[in-house]
Amino acid sequence: MTFRHLLLAVALLGLPAGASATRFTYSGSIDSYVVPKDGIYRITARGAGGGSGYTENSAVTSRALGPAGGQGAAARGLFELSAGTTLSLVVGGAGIRSSRYSGGGGGGGSFVFIGSTPYVVGGGGGGGSNLAMGQSASGIGGTGAGGSILDTFGGAPGAGWFGDGQVPYTVFGSPDVAGKSRPSFAGGIDFFVGLGTGGFGGGGSGQTGLLGLDNQTLGGGGGGGYTGGDGGNENGGGFAGTSYVAPFSLASNFTSGAGGNGVILIAEVPEPASWALLVIGFGVIGGSLRGRRRLPA
Repeated sequence: MTFRHLLLAVALLGLPAGASATRFTYSGSIDSYVVPKDGIYRITARGAGGGSGYTENSAVTSRALGPAGGQGAAARGLFELSAGTTLSLVVGGAGIRSSRYSGGGGGGGSFVFIGSTPYVVGGGGGGGSNLAMGQSASGIGGTGAGGSILDTFGGAPGAGWFGDGQVPYTVFGSPDVAGKSRPSFAGGIDFFVGLGTGGFGGGGSGQTGLLGLDNQTLGGGGGGGYTGGDGGNENGGGFAGTSYVAPFSLASNFTSGAGGNGVILIAEVPEPASWALLVIGFGVIGGSLRGRRRLPA
């Protein structure tokens, strides 16, 4: 590893990056960032968490939130960007937790892109079902396709970069249960009662109990991401979307995220030469201090 690559890796992993990061939070729409000057920028995209499932036992008339949705993941990359470049930003919305006869919606992915080229994508977590937790996002890359639906009572799939969630047959009369890819990035809509909706950023909806009956087997929605997560099967939690950093990045890494809405952070980092001067300066100061301590009293 060259010294330049080492310094870039240090910058990526969170040591002081010069200017403070510009933070973008969930808005439900596509935002933008105009690069203020030529330089190296650290971009972090964290996907949103999936919604909790719902469980009900009509024999004892108890109603409560069921298993939790999975967490979104964070992806980071360093990029050389030119002044005036406009980045498009989608901050993923959390999957809607279920409150009645429904699996939780999948979390939306968070996307940073220019035109049809993705730069950084943080995958969204899967929605919880009535019996199982949603999957937390940890996968990387994949084909970029939308997820699949596994069975009639399963949750709907999340969208990928290259396509909507794949619904091979009409689920209860509506294809809108699946997460949508570009340009809308819409979350899937629960067909019956509007609960368990997928998060903005391509999250799939949770499945609703048939005609609102108790004790249905309910799947969680798939998370949005570079590759969309599959909907959970009957009783199963939804699967998470994957994360991605473009191969032309200077450095990249992936970490676990959190629940709730996603976030995007953009920060300029010093040029490697500036880091080198800083390291040399600290070395000179440290040597001077050690020399002073050796002087006789």
